[in-house]
Amino acid sequence: MKLSKIQSFIRSQMIKFPSKRAINKILAVICVALMFIYIVPHVAPHALAADFTVSNLTFDPTTGYLSFDYTGTSISQIDSITDGTGATEYWDRINGGCTSSHCNEVLGPYMSDSGVTSVVLHSSSYISQTLNYPLPLPTTNTPQTPIVGGWINVGETWTYASADAPTFTFTVAGDETGRYSPGMRIKLTQSSTAKYFIITAVSYSNPNTTVTVYGGTDYTLANATISNTYYSTQKAPQGFPLDPTKWTVEVTDSTQRSVTSPAVGTWYNPNAADQITIPIGAWNVEYYAPLYVAKNPVTWIYVKSTLSTASNSESDVDFTSYISNQGASSSMTANGVGTRRKTIALSSKTKYYFNIYGHSSASSLDSLLLNNTVTPLKIRAVSAYL
Repeated sequence: MKLSKIQSFIRSQMIKFPSKRAINKILAVICVALMFIYIVPHVAPHALAADFTVSNLTFDPTTGYLSFDYTGTSISQIDSITDGTGATEYWDRINGGCTSSHCNEVLGPYMSDSGVTSVVLHSSSYISQTLNYPLPLPTTNTPQTPIVGGWINVGETWTYASADAPTFTFTVAGDETGRYSPGMRIKLTQSSTAKYFIITAVSYSNPNTTVTVYGGTDYTLANATISNTYYSTQKAPQGFPLDPTKWTVEVTDSTQRSVTSPAVGTWYNPNAADQITIPIGAWNVEYYAPLYVAKNPVTWIYVKSTLSTASNSESDVDFTSYISNQGASSSMTANGVGTRRKTIALSSKTKYYFNIYGHSSASSLDSLLLNNTVTPLKIRAVSAYL
């Protein structure tokens, strides 16, 4: 074989190496690919982690619910919690809410697990971060149907706080203003007895939420252990008593009440017991009163009645009734049943007095009275949450 042929064969079998410029382009493409495949998914969440901070995390082993507070910029809610790889979702959003200062979230079990050592929060703003407060989380639970007969089993620790019969308060750790609100029904157990209440107020002061409840005529909250805690947003969850008389405050007076030497144009509370104390909450308030005023002689005469926060005034004209009579100068009376009805909302327990007022064309009155022997005076406040 000729030397030239041998040299030609060797050259044809040699590997052709790319130029230096081509090699640089290939390396640049590989770097960009690595950034999107590995660096962005792993580094970006940690860079964004500072956007929200979690605290006050609690776990309820009965329901599997996780509750916690968090603060952050542009975070409207937390959507879910997965394992560290993001492959398995363990909790999903139940409810929550935000105040001007921070947010509270409750997540429920999506898949049972035996305890994980790394979990990741995912927000509605597509931000995620490792939740290590604390780790491992005590996530072992037996998922239960959280709603039975209209009742939601929260499994929280409720602690007796105070009594101002017929309303009471208990506290819950953390900010639960996003879960509880006035009008909700609750069910609990004390000394093996199931008790039912209506929530009338909810407030948060770090570190606890205070819940004010009304037990009606049948239920009182004792300074004792509270267990089997449930709440409901339904009007008639199973077992809850709906008889309006059980959720009513009422005053009745069957004795005639007269004002001695009544003056015209003056408000009187003819009987100190004719008053009603209305608890915190929303109420449908009404009264029925047999009114009577007389004078001789006059050309006109009238009598008014009202519920007032003072015993000698008219504090709310919406609670005032009016009965009149007029004609030729003669002995004259004005009488009948005065009645008014109004829905009110109270942020504190309030006393209302039943007052009456007489006036005539003369400068005085002969008599001014509540004729309760004919028909009893009734003052009634029925919970507006029914």
